[in-house]
Order: sequence, then C-alpha cells, then structure tokens
Amino acid sequence: MELRICHKSQLIFNAVTILSLLISSVSSNTNAGAINHVLTLDHHNFSQAASDNDFLVVQFYAPCEKMHRLMCEYVEKLAPEFEKAASLLSDHDPPIVLAKIDGSADDNKELADQFDVTGYPTIVVLKNGVTGFNYYAGPRKADGIVTTLKRLIRHPSTEIKNVTHAMSLIDGDRISVVGMFPIFSGEAFENFTLVANELMFELWDYDFFHTMDAGSLLPRGDELYITIPSLRFFKPYDELFDESENFQVRDMKDFIIESSIPLVSDKNTPDKIMSWLSQLSAEQVTLYVDFECEDFKSFKFNLQNVAAQYKGKGLWFYLADPRIDHEDVFKYDGLRLDQLPVIFIYNNYGSRYMKSNLKPEDILPWINEYKDGKLKPYLRSQPIPETNNEPLKVVVADSLQDMVLNSQKNVLLDIDVPSCGRFRDFAPFIPEVAVFFVDDDDIMVARLDGTTNDIPKDIFDISDCDTLYFRSANGTLISYDGNATKEDIITFIVNNRLKYFLHQLAESVTLDG
Repeated sequence: MELRICHKSQLIFNAVTILSLLISSVSSNTNAGAINHVLTLDHHNFSQAASDNDFLVVQFYAPCEKMHRLMCEYVEKLAPEFEKAASLLSDHDPPIVLAKIDGSADDNKELADQFDVTGYPTIVVLKNGVTGFNYYAGPRKADGIVTTLKRLIRHPSTEIKNVTHAMSLIDGDRISVVGMFPIFSGEAFENFTLVANELMFELWDYDFFHTMDAGSLLPRGDELYITIPSLRFFKPYDELFDESENFQVRDMKDFIIESSIPLVSDKNTPDKIMSWLSQLSAEQVTLYVDFECEDFKSFKFNLQNVAAQYKGKGLWFYLADPRIDHEDVFKYDGLRLDQLPVIFIYNNYGSRYMKSNLKPEDILPWINEYKDGKLKPYLRSQPIPETNNEPLKVVVADSLQDMVLNSQKNVLLDIDVPSCGRFRDFAPFIPEVAVFFVDDDDIMVARLDGTTNDIPKDIFDISDCDTLYFRSANGTLISYDGNATKEDIITFIVNNRLKYFLHQLAESVTLDG
C-alpha cells in the first residue's frame, strides 16, 4: 500500500514539474515576443542614434537606489507611459523615436552634463542631430506625450487658408498666436517662425498660425487688409485678444508672455502661466472670498477693475475660495474662515499685508494705501496665552513688543525655527536656563515658535540661523554664538546683564558728578 501511495505521489510530482516547465516555456516565449519600443542608449551608441534619427526624444533617468524616494516615484511613473507612447508612435511618419539613458552611470556622466541634466527624469528633444536640443515640458501620460510630440515634429506654425480652416484651428478655449503677413518671407516672418519654434517647446499647449488674409478669416479683431506684419494673440479670457506690430524676437516673446497673464488668475489658470507669475518681480495680491456668497460677483468685478488699473504696475492678482483652493496657504498665513472676505499681499521683501471682513468697495482704496506705503505689515501670530506662569515664558508675534522689545527686563529670547535645527543644539537647555533664573525679577527667559509666528526681519536676522538673542533692559540686542551648554548660556546672560548694570552705574555717576 505504501509503495502505491509513493508511486502516485511520484506521478503527481512529475506531472506538476512538466506542467511548470510548459508554463515557463510559454511565458518565456511570450516575453521574448514582446517588443521594447524605447531604445536603450549610452555613451557608446548615442551619437549614432542622434545621427540616424531626425527627431529623437531622450529620457535621462536613474535607478531608484541612486535617488530620493520622491524622485524615484516620478521615474517609475513615467517609465510605462514613455514605453506606451513609443509603441503608439512606432509607425509614425516621419519617425518619432523615443530612447532612454541612465544618466547616473559613470560612463554616461559626460552625456548628462552635455544636456545640463540636474535631476531625473529629464526629457530632451533633438531635431536633426545633436547641434541643438530643447527640454520637453509637456504631459507625462502616454496620450499627452503622443499628442505633444506629433505637434512638435510639425512646422512650428500652420498656415490658415480659408474660413473653415480658421474655425477648425482657432479654438475658443485655447490660446492661439497668429502672425499676419503680406508675404511669407522677410525678417518679420523669419523671426515669427523662430519664436514659434522656440516657444512651442515651452508652451506646448499653445497653437501658432500664420495667414495673409486676416480680414475675412480671423474670428476676433478688426478686419484689415494686411500691408505690414502684425501679430494677434487670441485667449479665452479678459479682452479675448491682443495685437502687436513688433517682430523683434525678444519683444515678441515678451508680448506673448504678457498677453498670456490674466488680469486675475484663479485655480483654473494653466500651470505654465502660474509658473511665469511666480517668477515675476511683481507682488501677489490674493482675494479670498466665498464663491457662493451673494456679493461674489461684485467682488470679482471690482477686483478685475482694480487689476486693470494696476496692470504693468508691479502687482498680479489671484482670486481664491479657501474652502476649495489655497486652503493650506490660507491656514499657514494664520487666517480663518470667519475673517472672509480677506485681501492679502505678499511683497518682495517677505512682508505681508492683510485686511479682513472686506467689502467690494474696499479693494481699490486699500490697494492705493498699500502702494502709497500707508499700511503696516501683518504679522501672523498665535493667540496670546491666557496664562503664562511657567519659568519658560511663551512669546507670540502679538506679544513680542510688550514682552521683549519694550520690556524693562533683561530677556533671553529663543526663536524656535525647525529649519535651523542642526544649529540649535542648545535648545534642550533653554527650559533649564529658565528655571535657573526663575527667582530673578530682572531676567526673563522666553521662547517664540517661528513656525506659527512671523518674525520681524528688520529686528531679528535669522537668515544665518541666529535664533538665540539677549535683549538688555536698555534695549541692546545681541545674538548668542557661544557653546551649546547650559553653563555657557547662563554665563552669557550674567555677563551681558552686568554690562547693562555697569552702563547704568556709569550714567548715574556721570549725572551725579
């Protein structure tokens, strides 16, 4: 009986083994049949690939073990989308070839440096060899990659030939740039083509067109017979179109960027435009308002009018409902929903200005007062504690003047700034220092939370992580740069208090004399 059981077990084992081998063989054959449409390049074959392909799209990547976890996620998410896009484009005519290079490999470092690769993934587009390239700034999903690359391989501008053509090309929901020319030659046309070719890589969702017949073809703007080159910029917001007759390369780029920027931006403003806005030297004005309140239309109308008055005068405007947009920023700035509507300005020097419980008609006068320098900066502050009886006192922005800057005591103030953590080895000793001086009526030790309270930058310079200060009773402010020990901090306080005492004594003797 035992032999028969053993025999059956052996038969089962053999059958399972054979089946496993068959499955492995099928799987192996299937994988062998899979086509990898993304070329793998390195320093050996890159130049040849660039020479052989007139339109080559190269993704520089790095293995996850060589990157921060967050960067790794970007590379991992892009890889299958990039492969899918390569597959969808494999039959495109003219060819669009996608490739990848491990930019972190030592042998490929020179290649990565050649294209100024500073992070991963970085995608570059090469046209007609390696003499020139552009960074790819478009979508990272397969369908978006395909659509964008098909656009990038075309001539940068499409000719508008008739009304039907114009209506099908100029989409009322997109941005279109149209060059109008009496003839398709000359410096203006060449500069327009140059700018269109450069900007199409940055503004991958803009459309560029050219025409000889603006009067009957274009949907907006004056009907005109083209005698000199003109540029018309169509947009689905504000005044709907802008015009220029300046075809100098730099001026054309500036015109396109400036025309792109809405009078008032919101959460629907394209990311590229928001990126431009963040790079401007202009200061941001944000109006926080409940989009469902009965005065919303008045607020929006008044803000649009103010934005139009201040266009080109160093301000840009943003409209947000903090319940659905900018919620984190709203809270970080110490604002509350019961303060709505709120208007808020970030200036170029790091200061903030705020007015809460606003009315629509308050917007213009308040902005005028800001521009005239009549407003005081807003300091974000925690509430002043109702009780403050511990040896280590709590200071907030709203109590800083009374408790520290105008105090009649000698005050050691510790400003807790997490980003300066590695320079704050002394921090654990501050409560012990407070206990040491608890019975000394002339000395107070306090701490201010720098994450939830704004710090007056004109008084405390924490840019170099000087976060521990002694303010003597006569108003002298000194930063601590000694050793991170309790004893050294106590000595620092005693010595500086003694200096104040001796100074007072000298003044007293002078007066008595």
